[in-house]
Amino acid sequence: MLTENGPKVLEYNVRFGDPECQCIIPRLTTDLVDVIECVLAEKLDGCALDIVDGASVCVVMAAQGYPGAVVTGAEIKGLNADGQLDGAPDVQVFHGGTARTKDGRLVTNGGRVLGVTGTAATLPLAVTRAYEAVERISFSGAHFRRDIAARALKRRRI
Repeated sequence: MLTENGPKVLEYNVRFGDPECQCIIPRLTTDLVDVIECVLAEKLDGCALDIVDGASVCVVMAAQGYPGAVVTGAEIKGLNADGQLDGAPDVQVFHGGTARTKDGRLVTNGGRVLGVTGTAATLPLAVTRAYEAVERISFSGAHFRRDIAARALKRRRI
């Protein structure tokens, strides 16, 4: 939380389904299985983590009704058969509230439907990539925040 006295950590909670984690994973070049094995062996202090320099931004696309009762079953358009965005090598789409129908269509199946993460050398470019990607994906009732990283961008301009 940003306060008059600077940033304060209230909680550090990074689960795989959270946008906070979905910003880190695309920049991690260390094999995640190796990291998990270090954790299980209680040898994390000896585990090297290699992270690509730059920035990443995750925009969550939510279902109609989120955070309350959500509408499910809306067809998701704009993604390829693998659930990713064609022609966007610096964008990774994380699926949270999605499902496949019997005929193979991708549909909404929860509140936080997709985490769309853009990566780049700079924060402004990562923001641009994430939002350009979000604009290429659609489903009925889709909504998302339009201010992700806005405070960080504002601070960088001062």
